[in-house]
Amino acid sequence: MVARAVAWNVVTGVGARIVGLIGTLVLARFIAPDEYGLVSVAAICVSTAGQFSNLQLGQYLIVQGNREQGVAFHAAVFQLALGLAALGGVWWLRDSLGPVFGAPGMGRFIPGFVLAAAIERVGQTPEKLLARDLRFRLIALTRGAGELCYTALALSFAPSIGGMAIVVGNVGRAALVATVFVASSDRQWLRPVRLSWTKSVAMFNYSSPLALARLTDFAAGRWDNLVISGFHGAGIAGTYNLAYNLSQTSTGTLADQVLDVLFPSFASLEPKDRGRALVRALSSMSLLVMPLTFGLAAVATTLVTALFPPRWGQIAPMLVVLSVSAALLPLASTLLAFWRAQRRTGVVMIASAVRLALLLGALVTIGPLGPLWACAAVDLSALGYLLLIWWTLRPDHRPIMWPAARGMLQPMLACLPMLAFVQGVQAIEPRLGPVVAPWALGLEIAAGAAGYAAGAFLFARDTAADVTGLGRQLILGKLSPGIWR
Repeated sequence: MVARAVAWNVVTGVGARIVGLIGTLVLARFIAPDEYGLVSVAAICVSTAGQFSNLQLGQYLIVQGNREQGVAFHAAVFQLALGLAALGGVWWLRDSLGPVFGAPGMGRFIPGFVLAAAIERVGQTPEKLLARDLRFRLIALTRGAGELCYTALALSFAPSIGGMAIVVGNVGRAALVATVFVASSDRQWLRPVRLSWTKSVAMFNYSSPLALARLTDFAAGRWDNLVISGFHGAGIAGTYNLAYNLSQTSTGTLADQVLDVLFPSFASLEPKDRGRALVRALSSMSLLVMPLTFGLAAVATTLVTALFPPRWGQIAPMLVVLSVSAALLPLASTLLAFWRAQRRTGVVMIASAVRLALLLGALVTIGPLGPLWACAAVDLSALGYLLLIWWTLRPDHRPIMWPAARGMLQPMLACLPMLAFVQGVQAIEPRLGPVVAPWALGLEIAAGAAGYAAGAFLFARDTAADVTGLGRQLILGKLSPGIWR
């Protein structure tokens, strides 16, 4: 069941991400970096309000919802009340926030993002109920449909209203996803019960560390845009935001779909089996994300030349630098899914807080030196974050530390032949005469794929065989229930 859930998540996620990526490329032709930066800052301000008010009570539903009556109603009441209050506050301050972050004029995008966030908040508790019941197929299909809806709306309106089309797309996506989740979930979250102090305290005790961790994770993933906008202006922030999103898309196509399933999957295993499952999950995740991130870095210049207008040319060097963080963050998230299943939410909270501190410290220290230095600061914080979480295995899970490290490093080594193959093709291309950028991009991708296949055979043969076997079983429908054991 777990692996089939991963398969559904991956298939729908890949399709939606591909369509979303195409949509982003087309949007870049209608939206200038300055306006894209204003939209990005507005979206982050609204999202920050949502994160501050999201107590992650849905996580309690996943681990305890079948054992306690009334938990779903409690979660829905607290999530909706706090969310609407926070979103109302950011709407009230919409015209004051822009100048603070070097993005005057972004206030006009705030009301639409607030509406989208409010609609999304309605669907949060039903979604967690679906996850509790392991209905990952429905969740994956709905989220995939939401991404398609966003892309269709944004592209339809971009030629006429520019950056506001992104707002329209967000509202449409939120409405579609929330409607399906509400209609498909158990109605227990709508059945009123008397609010219990004891039950509420139990929920908050479990979820508050996760809420703080989620907030710091969000801040580490989004507040860099605000800092960069403050240092270098909305135009650079827009370019950086697009580069960061593209670098994360390379891993998110697969990693995010797998990570959605990992926490419930680890939680369903016996504690004695979770260590082996973690090593296997890390090895598989690394094998999947490393070629995507470092491959994107290898072809970044050709990709940007082929697909973007010249005004977006600064994306290419940013993509190269940001590939490091894009490769490391899914591995850190895999480790955190393990700790959440162990109910060690304090580890999750501390690690996330340290990541945010590392990021802001690096950005303030070296970020003002230039946009690429700011990208390097993101990489440094991601590396420190991963090493810290890996080191937390030492007290109670020392025997799996080296297997886990080896599982992450071997696919990284497998990328070396890939990079060599791509650079070889790039060196030959000038001798072939004028090669248009799309054809050059195709040649480089093919060379990179061949190089990674050779590298995986040389450096990560066991993991590659494991992932290949898993894929074969998925196709044939012969998966065993204990796929992560």
